[in-house]
Order: sequence, then structure tokens, then C-alpha cells
Amino acid sequence: MSSIDRSVFTYINLDGVVMGCENFVASASPLLHSLIERTMKEVSMPRSASSMYEAMGKNKWQTRVLRTMSMEDPAYPFLAFAGIPSISFHFIPENIESYPYYGTSLDNMDHLNYQTNHHTSEVTATAARFAGLMTLRLVHDHLLSLDVSGYKGPITNAVFQIYKQVNQLTQSGQLKDVSPTWLNRARGSYFRAADGISNAIANMDLTDKEACRILNDRIMRVEHSLLSPYVSVIETPFRHLLLGHGSHTLASIVEAKDMEKLRTQLALATWNLQGCANAMAGNVWDIDDEI
Repeated sequence: MSSIDRSVFTYINLDGVVMGCENFVASASPLLHSLIERTMKEVSMPRSASSMYEAMGKNKWQTRVLRTMSMEDPAYPFLAFAGIPSISFHFIPENIESYPYYGTSLDNMDHLNYQTNHHTSEVTATAARFAGLMTLRLVHDHLLSLDVSGYKGPITNAVFQIYKQVNQLTQSGQLKDVSPTWLNRARGSYFRAADGISNAIANMDLTDKEACRILNDRIMRVEHSLLSPYVSVIETPFRHLLLGHGSHTLASIVEAKDMEKLRTQLALATWNLQGCANAMAGNVWDIDDEI
């Protein structure tokens, strides 16, 4: 729903609109988490004067709202296959995660109205406001509202698990000639690249369209560069290093039993993450020439 040249996709998952609507849940690229928070502060819950941010617990909103994106999410292929920052969201009552009639012959307007207690129009309007405001922020401002620091937490958690696993295997003698610091150094490179983009944003003239365009190119490289170039898109379509499925993912490395394969997977993951950091950093001489 955003401009095509910026390749940002926003998906409204209305199959999740169900009775009560006490909760709002979303699965999204970490690049979009900050934008979700800002948007929640400006949109009210259905049939309520409270903002979505207030209703979901303010500082506790991430725990209540955010879900790990799975293959069942309609936006998942855009994120894990194409490397496009994406989001799926829906409204649910307490203790229910999905619309019970989705994918069945009972998925019709009558049952939807019943599940929303005949407030389907209010819930739909809220969903439209939320998606519309996110879209406006993405296409109106010269600089994309994507937070490259959003991946710091997920990357750190994944690298820590691998570091602990590799360190244990190395000390026990099961794994040789492998250092658990390899991936950690790539993590450090990502952090420095993310901080570099944040510093550039803080010190730039946001009315300078050309400077913003160049910085937007660096920001948009993040998600796509996290797609592993070392696996076949035919055999492993969901190539995302953190959110994909396959032996190339950081989660798979933690569970690896074959030491030779683990060594190869660790090396490829390290190069993948380092390549992402390099793409984010850009070439300073090319940037200066373009400006």
C-alpha cells in the first residue's frame, strides 16, 4: 500500500477481526516496530476513546501486540521471500489468536458480523485508519519511517544463542577450528552500520530530497540484504537469515548436529550478516559524488 519505488508493503488482515476486539496484534519486520508504535498513539481502538497505545498497555505494548511472523501470515512471503518490510495485523478478543471461520465455508459476512458483535464497520474503519496512517508516513516524508536499529535486539538474541552453543561444542572438543566470535564480529559491523545511518539522519537536512533519497537507498538495503545469497531460491524460497526457514537461518545453526555442516552454516551466516552491514554502510565516495 506504499509507493512502489520504495517497496514497502502493508497488509490489512481483516480475517482476524473477531468479537470483542479487546486486543490488537501484529507481526511485522522489526524495521516497522517504531512506526507501529507511533501509529498506535494516533489511532483509537474500535468504539473507544482510548488510543490503541493506551489500550495495549503503553510501555508494555510490544509484549501484548507483537508476534513473530510465521508462514501463515499473509505478509510473510513479502518479507522472507522478497526482502520487503511487511506487516500483518488484526483485532482479537482476549485468549483468542485467530478468526475461527477463516478458510471454511462459514467465512461469510453473517458470521463476521456475529463475531464482531455487529460492529464490523467500526473495526474495519479502525483497521483502515491504522493502515492509512502508516502508509501516509511512509510515502509523505522524504525520509522513510523505517528504524534500522529494530533488528539489533533479534540479531543479538540469535547471535548469543549461537555463541553459547559453539563455545560449548568447542570446549568439549566436538567442534574444532571454529571461533564463536566470527558471527559476533559481524553483529558488531551491523550495529556500527545501523548507528551510522542513525547519526546521518540526526545530522542531515530532512528537506534535502536528494540526500534523503540516498539515505533511503541504504535503509532499504537492510531487509533485502538479510536474504541469504548462499541458498537456492527454488529449494529454499524463504531465505531470510532471521525469519526464514531452512539450514541457512540463525535458529537452524543453534540446532545443528552435524559439525561439518555447522561449520559451513556458521561461515555463510557470518558472511550474510557482514554483507548486510556492508550494504547499509554504502560507499562514502559514491554518496559524496551523488550529493
